[in-house]
Amino acid sequence: MFCSQCGQSNIENAKFCSSCGNKLENFDESQAAFQQPTKNDNELLTGHKKKQPRLWNPNAAINWSLLLTPVFGSYLQMKNWQEIGSTTEANNAKYWLVGTIIFILFLNLGTPFIWDDPYQLQTYPKSLGILYIIIWYFAFAKSQSDFVKKHLHSNYQKKSWGIPLIIASIILISSFTILMATSSTIIDAKYKSSALNSQKKPWEMDWDQTNNQVQTEQNTTAENHSEKYVQESNSSNPFSDPNYGKDLNISDKTQSAEQLHYDSILAVHPDALEIAKQKEFENWINSHSPEWRKYYDDVANSGTADQVIQMMNDYKANIIH
Repeated sequence: MFCSQCGQSNIENAKFCSSCGNKLENFDESQAAFQQPTKNDNELLTGHKKKQPRLWNPNAAINWSLLLTPVFGSYLQMKNWQEIGSTTEANNAKYWLVGTIIFILFLNLGTPFIWDDPYQLQTYPKSLGILYIIIWYFAFAKSQSDFVKKHLHSNYQKKSWGIPLIIASIILISSFTILMATSSTIIDAKYKSSALNSQKKPWEMDWDQTNNQVQTEQNTTAENHSEKYVQESNSSNPFSDPNYGKDLNISDKTQSAEQLHYDSILAVHPDALEIAKQKEFENWINSHSPEWRKYYDDVANSGTADQVIQMMNDYKANIIH
C-alpha cells in the first residue's frame, strides 16, 4: 500500500504511513501507475493546437495583379501576412502598396512633364509599368508563395475572391477614368503652352515687313496677269479685240486698301465674317490672359490682314483641339 502524500510503501492493511504518518486509504496500485486520458483531456489537447490561417491564395493574388495592378496583390498579401502573424512582412507589404500607388500616379501625371513626343508618352510609361511588375514579383510577391508552400504545405483555409474582385474592379475603373481625364488635360495644356511659347508673340512681330511681302506678292500677280494679256494680244491686232484694254485697265487699276484688306482675309478664311459674329469667338478672346485679350481686341478692330488671318488660325486650332 502506498501513501498518497509521500509515496512511501507500507504494509498491507496499515492505517497510517510509516514515513509521514498520513492516514492511509485502500488504493489500487494499478490505478496509481497510470490513468487513461479521458475525453475531456483529448479535447483540451486539441484546443491547444494552432488553428489554420485563413488566407487568399498568394499565387492567385499575383495573377490577378496583372489585371488589377500590383496594388491589389500588395493589399491582399499584407492581409495574409497579418493573418499569419508576421508583422515585419505585413509592414513590408504596406510599403509596397503605398509605393505602387505613387508609381501609378507618376506614370499618369508625371510623365507628361518628362517626355513631349506623343510616341514616347505612349511607349515609355507602358514599358516602365511592365518592368515594375517584374521587379514587384521577384522582390516581394514571390516570397509569400514560397513561405506558404514551405511552412504551411499549402494547408490553409482559403478565403473567397468574390468581394475583393468586385471592389477592386470598381476602384480600378473609377481611378482609370479620373487619371486618364487628368492626364489628357495636362498633356493638352502642356502642348498649348509649348506652342504659344515657341512662337514669337504677335505684338513682337514686324507686321510692316509682312504687309510689304503680301503687297509685293499682289503686285507680282498683277504684273503676271498683264504680261499674259500682252502675250496673248500680240498674236493679233489688239485694237480689233473689243475686250482690249478692259482687263488691262482692271489689272492695272489700284484697288482700295480696304478692299485688299478684306480680300486677303477672305482668301484664307472665307468664313471669317461669320466667325466674327459668333458668341463662341468672343468667349474665346475673353478666355485669354489680359495681354492676349487686348491684342486680339486690337486686331479685331484695326489689325492688319495678316494679323486677322493669324487670329483666325489660332481660333480654329483651339476649336479643333
